[in-house]
Amino acid sequence: MKIKNLLAVMLMCLCTIIITSCNSNKIDREKLSAALLKYDSFSNFSDGVAFVNSGGKYGLINLSGKEIVPCKYECDEISLFSDGVAIILNDANKWGFIDKKGSEIIYVPNVLKISRFSEDLATITRDVQGRWKYGFIDKTGKEVISCIYDQAFNFSEGLACVRREGKFGFIDKTGKEVIPCIYDDAHSFSEGLARVAIDNLRYGFIDKTGKGVVPFVYTDVRSFSDGLALVGEKGKYGFIDKEGKEIIPKIYEYGFDGITAYPFSENLAVIQKKYKCGFIDKTGREVIPCIYDNAYGFSEGLAQVVKNGKYGFVDKTGKEVIPCILDNANAFNGGLTIVEWNDQVGFIDREGYFIGKGIVKHVLELDANNIQEYSYSEEEDVSPISDLDIVEPEIYEDDTFDEPSLEDIRIPHIEPEDYDYEENEGVEIEAPTYDNQIYEKVDIMPQFSGGEKEMMKFIAQNLKYPAIAIENGIQGTVKVRFIVNRDGTISDITITKSLDSYLDREAIRVIKSMPKWIAGKQNGQNVAVYYTLPINFRLE
Repeated sequence: MKIKNLLAVMLMCLCTIIITSCNSNKIDREKLSAALLKYDSFSNFSDGVAFVNSGGKYGLINLSGKEIVPCKYECDEISLFSDGVAIILNDANKWGFIDKKGSEIIYVPNVLKISRFSEDLATITRDVQGRWKYGFIDKTGKEVISCIYDQAFNFSEGLACVRREGKFGFIDKTGKEVIPCIYDDAHSFSEGLARVAIDNLRYGFIDKTGKGVVPFVYTDVRSFSDGLALVGEKGKYGFIDKEGKEIIPKIYEYGFDGITAYPFSENLAVIQKKYKCGFIDKTGREVIPCIYDNAYGFSEGLAQVVKNGKYGFVDKTGKEVIPCILDNANAFNGGLTIVEWNDQVGFIDREGYFIGKGIVKHVLELDANNIQEYSYSEEEDVSPISDLDIVEPEIYEDDTFDEPSLEDIRIPHIEPEDYDYEENEGVEIEAPTYDNQIYEKVDIMPQFSGGEKEMMKFIAQNLKYPAIAIENGIQGTVKVRFIVNRDGTISDITITKSLDSYLDREAIRVIKSMPKWIAGKQNGQNVAVYYTLPINFRLE
């Protein structure tokens, strides 16, 4: 009988722990909204917590708005949580990390940078005889893998991709090189396979023994996601399975003048046709029509879409569950995402409720008038903590930066977004007048004020690496095409070489933020000119 009673008590305790744990992860709109009034700014949620700032110091709240760590951390940069840990940089340029319990900061001496933790380890960067070298630390701050690599990526599926003497390979958590550094390019493992490249950057996939399982025949590939990988050959893209079988034919191409496809997320992939975005399933069938100006991968059952410059969310049936009325939005994480709407910054949950400082309102009821009834005029403008979910990329002074060239600039003329191809088929189009013509090459090409060096400096200082791209180990080059108008302003920004929806959007944001350029000239007159700029995203 005593044993039965003891078991009953233990079961009750276990139930209490489970219930408490579940409640801590439950979104309480009213309490969260009221809690936000106490803080100057706040971040997005990650791992069930968000950073808040009061008086220049950071603390943590949970989804119900409860302050689980008071605002005590003083730092210049702070990341979102990953693997239960957040990275910080203080005003003395010291790097360290904290946990969600409010423990004291663990500083790691003599490091130039710490990346996010993944699988209990994080990459660090040290200056070794004047060269940046990479290694790994554990959650006690101990260096468990020495800084001997020229490049290192976070651990994924038990292995980390590293580069030494110009070649890539993979190590385990003891530092043992389990797959030799013999590849010209390589990326982290995903779903048991890693994309690697050999001679002249011919891509294929290997397993964790180093065995090639997909032939090295592709000019471009993306990591496996939802069991499929996007692969490219001779400018055409399609999807293959893990045996290398072509599931969706290579009929897609990167570029805004054709059909563009992106990797799968939650069994659907973004597709773009004639400047409009929608979604396909794994049979290649278009399940959400291409009616949006832009679209991003699904997260927690919803996907961001853009219509007329405004953000909203659709479900997998194509239903617009959150209308396109938001000025900015991010992917859902833990049931919430931070958004901007009508000069207000707050959260939206999956049911479409806006949660801000003293505001809880369903977005279908929101308009420019009644939002003011729920706002607090005495409060300062709220903005997200700018550096919470970003990592500054390197300044592009190495040989990985693709210099703009005539080959980049000489791209085909692309019709404007509102051009109806079917309606105008077979109709003669009158040539534009001189004043309205947009040139691809002119006597004097437009340039950033101060020249190319200042442009690269501007990009390096303003580009923010999206946290979700860091978490997924995504890096590479995004090519952006835009028009430098006769007055030096920039317009019609589009992506001609896509890498990732979040990185694409960040590249566009930075181009939009640029000051006026020095306009191009033709026959001594200022003219509008197309310009293509490659932007490199590199994880250290």
